[in-house]
Amino acid sequence: MEGLRVREQSLGETHPDVANSLMAIGILHFDRGEFEQALASYEKALKILQEAYGDDVAQLIEPLQLIANVQYSLGNLNESRARQQRLLGLRQRLRPDKHLEKGHAINVLGVIAERSGRGRSGGASLPGGFGSI
Repeated sequence: MEGLRVREQSLGETHPDVANSLMAIGILHFDRGEFEQALASYEKALKILQEAYGDDVAQLIEPLQLIANVQYSLGNLNESRARQQRLLGLRQRLRPDKHLEKGHAINVLGVIAERSGRGRSGGASLPGGFGSI
């Protein structure tokens, strides 16, 4: 946490490097099972990066993935699904050659659908013409 304070003081609270520190702190919280604290760190990092780069850039992929993961761990399946769908759209537009990333996002959306009772028979649909799960 001291490193975060130093970065905030030297670079300013809205510098993208501060967002990286916040994500690292969030990962520590997540690993300790402190999901609410992790979520707060990830969301603050996302806000910083959105303000620095905009809403449709590759720099948002990591914090969005971290937020989706913690939302899933908290049992907030609708929030996790929404973040995963946004991630899939970003990956399709910004990283069209990264097929494994897209495959992972589709797989995670399927897991969320199954966990929430919206599996194949529930008709949950995937964005981008991938059909239903």
